[in-house]
Amino acid sequence: MEWDQLKNKLMNGLAEAKAQNLVDVEVIPYLDLINAIPFFATSSSCYGRLVIMDLPSRKKNESKFLRKWHRKIGLDEFLDGLHNTHGKKIWFKVDPLILHVSVDNVEHTSRLLDVKTRAGIKRGGVFSIRPNRVQIEIEGTQKMEVPIKFGDTVLITDKYAEILVNEANRKMEENIKQWERFEEEFRKEFREELKSVNFEP
Repeated sequence: MEWDQLKNKLMNGLAEAKAQNLVDVEVIPYLDLINAIPFFATSSSCYGRLVIMDLPSRKKNESKFLRKWHRKIGLDEFLDGLHNTHGKKIWFKVDPLILHVSVDNVEHTSRLLDVKTRAGIKRGGVFSIRPNRVQIEIEGTQKMEVPIKFGDTVLITDKYAEILVNEANRKMEENIKQWERFEEEFRKEFREELKSVNFEP
């Protein structure tokens, strides 16, 4: 498959995912910015999130989202999730930004990874090279994973809950700033390319 065909396929998939509300609303402006450049095509992403999940085992197909936020939260929201959800092993997690991008060649890949680095995002690199594309992953480091309730037994105090929420919100705030810095650096690096396609923010 040639690059143009691959780009079209990925963009059609993204459009379908948007139509089905399967894409984080908060991440869409960043995806649109990246995809405006002809030699980039995003394939999957996560804006970053706070979640309360039932994780009865480490098998992904057995996990279940009980609460999910792509923003900072209030203590009352967390406590509602803690006391009014049920599962075998309930965890509170902070998941960082994740971005998968297909690129048409190594030179453009290098420029995008430089943007990541200048934005202060530590993790990311090439994980697949094929004749028609280079696949990269960019991932933030704002993570947290804490058990909060097993069965009907709450494992934490209200005071500890407050500490968890404050720390989770701090991590989400940094996650948001990383996206903003990424956008700023991306626009600097690909100024001419964005101008040539008349991209409107």
